Amino acid sequence: MLAHRISKRLAGVITATASRAPSLPRIALPPHRLQRAALQTQSHTQTQTQTASHLPFPVVDEHAASGGGVGVSIHLASGECLALHPQWLRERCRCDKCTDQPSRQPVVDVFMHSGDGTDGTTGVANHRHPVDIQAVDIVGDDGRAFDVHFTDGCRQVYEVDTILEEVADPKNFGVQLGASVKPLPEPKPWPPHNASLQQYSCKAISTDESAMASALHDLLESGVVLIKDVPTVENYSLKLLKLIGTVRHTNWGPTFQVHTGVPGIGEVDDAGQADTAYTEMAIPPHVDNPYRNPMPQYQILHCLVNHSEGGGNILVDAIAVAEEIRRQSPRAFDLLASTIVRWEYGGGLTPYIHFSPHITLDYRGRVSGIVYSNKSGGYAPLMASVETQEAFYEAKAMLGRLLMDDRFHLKHRLEPGDMIIFSNLRVLHARETITKSGERYVQGSYIDNDSVTSTYLGLVQGTKKLDALQ
Repeated sequence: MLAHRISKRLAGVITATASRAPSLPRIALPPHRLQRAALQTQSHTQTQTQTASHLPFPVVDEHAASGGGVGVSIHLASGECLALHPQWLRERCRCDKCTDQPSRQPVVDVFMHSGDGTDGTTGVANHRHPVDIQAVDIVGDDGRAFDVHFTDGCRQVYEVDTILEEVADPKNFGVQLGASVKPLPEPKPWPPHNASLQQYSCKAISTDESAMASALHDLLESGVVLIKDVPTVENYSLKLLKLIGTVRHTNWGPTFQVHTGVPGIGEVDDAGQADTAYTEMAIPPHVDNPYRNPMPQYQILHCLVNHSEGGGNILVDAIAVAEEIRRQSPRAFDLLASTIVRWEYGGGLTPYIHFSPHITLDYRGRVSGIVYSNKSGGYAPLMASVETQEAFYEAKAMLGRLLMDDRFHLKHRLEPGDMIIFSNLRVLHARETITKSGERYVQGSYIDNDSVTSTYLGLVQGTKKLDALQ
């Protein structure tokens, strides 16, 4: 029995075997609830009915998994318990049999094994787990590691602190990457009425790794940066973007041209594709291309010429707007985050359709952005009741009003040589009316999130160097 094998001196105190271990409450513990303070070994203050207060923590013991298997539990000083399923542990086995060490990639799929640990399809009756735990030994003088023997012959030592690190911060701790991943900056809402653009020179970010890393840090944190003194040459922005990653091609090509105030250039581009951006009218806050799957994640606007008047650019902080909706009306927030609407593009030769909610959430349930574009629809489905429909459209009206609220705005008029980079999901953008016609030429393009995050991590970890501009 596994219970008889878990008996070890922890921090100078002999603990009970698993058969006598305290009966602690097992709960589903979401990552954001496990704070780093809970990772420290500390004296327990729960009552005797909840746990034995004289035991040091963490304490490792067994629990019965569904289907007849055996799992491992880690009891924390807070009274919480992490119940580790045998397959959760097995897929983290890093032994030579299971893992190609140079690439760190798994090479054994335990779900293609039968229940008795052999290849095949027969399995064992009433046993749903492909590979089970045969035995566990507590190892190390401090008892903060345990050696798992699996039924297929594999063994792996797991450190309690490593498991707690992954549970506490899965974004910055990987099974294959381990703790070597530097933390990514957390998105922060802009201060109301007081947002400012972080600015960098083109020369600095193209020649200095630390300047590029700093610019990408600000981009990930605030959603927008301004690059100054970029040569006003067509497609020069593509050279800069190649330092970060791969340019996202769309039906517009690697770039799109917003060219107004020139005779003969109208609302339809050379490829026969129409868009209101090609006019001089005001454009309300929106994201680009919500009809794509996936949406372009970062947008770049490089100003080559601007002899017009008016036409200032407005940027809107989606996180601040969404959190204001949540503060004013939790139900409105929930409707906007759960109702899937339809986005369309029909202005070209090829139609595009995609479905997503107006408010998007990350894996932790935090706001990651807003999808809103009146010109691309956002058509709601027919809902089950009139009351729900009414509540949804009231919520959408609240969203529209707040997107126009200048508390959440950052304004900047693009001048020749300016190149602005912003998150297409985190930051909505708008344009004021061009009040006096004159040539205005802005070249746009897109890159995806993995280019930004991987380049940033490579620079801060010292594993990436900037290439020379081509």
